[in-house]
Amino acid sequence: MTTVLDTVQSYPGFEPLSDADFARDMDERVVPFVNRLRKAHTLKTENGKDVYCETLVPDVKRVRGLIVLFHGFCEFCSKFDEFTYYILQQGYALCRFDEFGHGFSGREIDDSSKVHIERFQTYVDCAYEVVVKIAEPLAAELGKTQGDGKERDGGNTLPLLLFSHSMGGAVAALFLEQHPSVFKAAVLASPMLEFFPKKRSQNTAHLFVKMLRAFGKGKTYFPGQKKFDGTYSFSAEKALTCSKNRFLYHFNKRHAQTRYQTWGGTVAWLDESVKAINRIFKKKELKKITVPILVFQAEKDATVSNGGQNRFVEAVPSARLVICPGANHELYNGTDETLRRWYPVLFKFYDEFSN
Repeated sequence: MTTVLDTVQSYPGFEPLSDADFARDMDERVVPFVNRLRKAHTLKTENGKDVYCETLVPDVKRVRGLIVLFHGFCEFCSKFDEFTYYILQQGYALCRFDEFGHGFSGREIDDSSKVHIERFQTYVDCAYEVVVKIAEPLAAELGKTQGDGKERDGGNTLPLLLFSHSMGGAVAALFLEQHPSVFKAAVLASPMLEFFPKKRSQNTAHLFVKMLRAFGKGKTYFPGQKKFDGTYSFSAEKALTCSKNRFLYHFNKRHAQTRYQTWGGTVAWLDESVKAINRIFKKKELKKITVPILVFQAEKDATVSNGGQNRFVEAVPSARLVICPGANHELYNGTDETLRRWYPVLFKFYDEFSN
């Protein structure tokens, strides 16, 4: 099933921040609100990986569910403060974390500009431990108290819901194949399920990076990637987002914090990512996914190829596709109009599975 969001949607209590006043509203309203509610954790995984996590619980008597966030390539969980703000306002708790090799989580390489991983499965394993050791206990506790601190007999665990973006979408797909009963429902926004629209191009690129890795170049940037140097160019046609003010706000945040300056992927990261995508599309693995899934697709995405998203929805009966016309890759970071189109659909989807 495919839905095209060709008109602005509505949802009670939701109004996106104005693009014109974005920086002011973030600094005066959103960031203080999020900081007041967030609780930081550093998780040491069974494989010795350090993962930085945050949990946030809204000031409501009845928490509707707990959403776990898997962010994308070169991102960090606080880049999703605006998203977090909207989620908390709707009565959902949130568990978000810096993917391994990003933000304040541990890394396999000293260069903070590089996104490097020796095994893509590491992302999935770290995410699973975050869910089991942090998200699930919190959901159980909130099910008893419903956020007001009062103990209730027979309280039920809150529903666990997933939100993923870009690279996090590939992590999510693998997670749902390997742990199909953990989440009640999942959202994949602009998921990284294909790099090139033609299979031959992707295979050729993969062969090239495999050769580079075989010759000891795994920790070098793959072609087209570079170190963060504090400069930027913005093009509404090719940028991650059509909202320049949102782009600049997050770029300045990245500029001010070295841990946020992951800017380019290594040869090993690309090799592992292509192999991960190939694993996702194995028929026997796709059949394991049974939870309801909403896949949001950005019509003008120039970061990932939308063809992989189409193939995924066609192969997974429980998945639905929602197309956002005129939108670029970062839907959560888009223009006011883009936000008014897709956020109401997101909330209505989660409402189907919440308390």
